[in-house]
Amino acid sequence: MLANGVGFAAVIRVAQILPFGFTGFALDATFRPARSWSSAASVWPRGHRAHDETRRTKVSAMSTVLVAFATRNGSTQQVAEDIAETLRAEGVHVECLPARDVRGPLRIFDLVVLGAPLYNGRWHREARRFLKYHRDHLPPIALYAVGPRTEDGLSWHRARLQIDRALARFPWLAPTTVAVFGGVDPPGRRRRRDLRDWTSIRAWAQRLTHLATRPAP
Repeated sequence: MLANGVGFAAVIRVAQILPFGFTGFALDATFRPARSWSSAASVWPRGHRAHDETRRTKVSAMSTVLVAFATRNGSTQQVAEDIAETLRAEGVHVECLPARDVRGPLRIFDLVVLGAPLYNGRWHREARRFLKYHRDHLPPIALYAVGPRTEDGLSWHRARLQIDRALARFPWLAPTTVAVFGGVDPPGRRRRRDLRDWTSIRAWAQRLTHLATRPAP
């Protein structure tokens, strides 16, 4: 709920056109988390006609996903590891690595999931460096940011603007989906706030299997 009492349904926009000739499908998935709209992925600012079609493609070979992350205090790494475990439970082969350690070609992956925290209005530099380094051979990619530490709707709106501003530096990038999740106070605080909604994070990860499937011949 926002301060003025207006609630939001959080919408994840999946782009219809994926890179390297991949034929995708348009999907607007609406999350209504139990605690708050802001605990799930935030609203993608560009308009897109919503529909509730959901489909899963049967696969003859296991899909392979890279979950890369940047982290400062470890909370984003925990999110990445949880996403990786959720995908494995769906039958996907997953590698989970710090973004700075990914140096090989990404052609072997059907999907890349890249996540990083927001600090002082900026997306972690290791995530930005990852995008620059792998620009020429980037498979379909899903992105997320970890940031807001209050339920105030304005905090979530600012986080959405911050990740959009960070991605605007990469005009060639066409992510399949972009999400914002709640964050954790830095260590050392007497009472650390933790707004990570694991139910919503796992629901988002499960929906990624639609993008990671490898169609049967």
